[in-house]
Amino acid sequence: MYMEFSELSVSEFSRFVLKAPGANFMQSREMYERFLKNGREAYLVGVKSVGKSGARGKVLAAGILMNMGTRRGLGKIFGIAMGPLMDFSAKDWREVLAVFTEGMREFLKPKKAFAVQITPHAAVSRRDYENQPICEVFPEIKPELSRLGYKDLGEVGQIKWEYIIEFGKGKARKSLDEIFGGFRKDIRTRIKQAPERYGVRIRDLEFDELSVMKDMTDEAVAAHNFHDKDLKYYQEMWEAFGDKVKFVVAEVPKEIAEGKVERLDKMPEGVKLSGEYVPISAVMYMLYGPEVISLFSGVTRKYKNVGGCSHLIRWELIKYAYENGFSRYDFYGVKPVAGNSVYNFKAGFRGEIEELVGTHQLPITALGKAYALRAKYKEYGVF
Repeated sequence: MYMEFSELSVSEFSRFVLKAPGANFMQSREMYERFLKNGREAYLVGVKSVGKSGARGKVLAAGILMNMGTRRGLGKIFGIAMGPLMDFSAKDWREVLAVFTEGMREFLKPKKAFAVQITPHAAVSRRDYENQPICEVFPEIKPELSRLGYKDLGEVGQIKWEYIIEFGKGKARKSLDEIFGGFRKDIRTRIKQAPERYGVRIRDLEFDELSVMKDMTDEAVAAHNFHDKDLKYYQEMWEAFGDKVKFVVAEVPKEIAEGKVERLDKMPEGVKLSGEYVPISAVMYMLYGPEVISLFSGVTRKYKNVGGCSHLIRWELIKYAYENGFSRYDFYGVKPVAGNSVYNFKAGFRGEIEELVGTHQLPITALGKAYALRAKYKEYGVF
């Protein structure tokens, strides 16, 4: 089969990425339109089959190629975040990847690019919640990228380690009771007690309440030293993705948060609640492709240990994903090393760790090759 690299129309791109393996929000029409709205230089590119008559056929690979910035004396560096998307289980995946790589290189030369970075949203291996190997998935991808001239940078710019809970398919699909029963005992207890003892309630945030989310992520950044977005990002994502993005908050009665009442089920006689609630934990999550993914989250650290809010909010999202036909819940990034608090929290839900392909950089020019030589590999770089 003959293949050809080309720019794609919005409709061609949209039809392909919605059902492509590894489908994700970063490779979506909504994200592309957001980039353009913000004045970013971005292109929809891909590989298409070509028939004997020269007629272009189906799309085999696709990605949003975006200008990530300019380096003085070098030129532009482009990137494809969580892409390109393609079927790495197909017999001809190596040929598709080669055509995409060479086509992308030639496409970028006149655009003054010196390098391009890709981060295919595909797993090379799976590990259990204790970070012990389960199986390899697509171990051949990284050696093939190296053969094509890419340099492996590890976890640079995009996450390389995801923490997920798979629900299973068909007869192998787990029940919610089975999923809940797999959680660590203390987490199950916290989830059960959160509404009964501490009056925790979960609700969606409105657009004009997004600053509540931002305040909590600011505190998370200070505690865990990871990159956060500004309030404008959350607002833009709301506007761009509509009902495919949601912001949810867990709150407790003010008297519980401030310690004036220890437990609702053991309230002293004559004590009444004011009806005011204090936000404790918040999550931004995306509904895209086969999964519900928690993209950003935070807590009010002053009250972080009150009521099991962070545990209950995750359980509610897992249930939402399960009951609405998604195949998995994605906690997103994790640094699977002993002592990491984010990892310890997520591991309590007894999911699995996916090691993704990671970031790979392809030089476009001679200066790009020199730049790549200086670039350093990071096993853990985001979380």
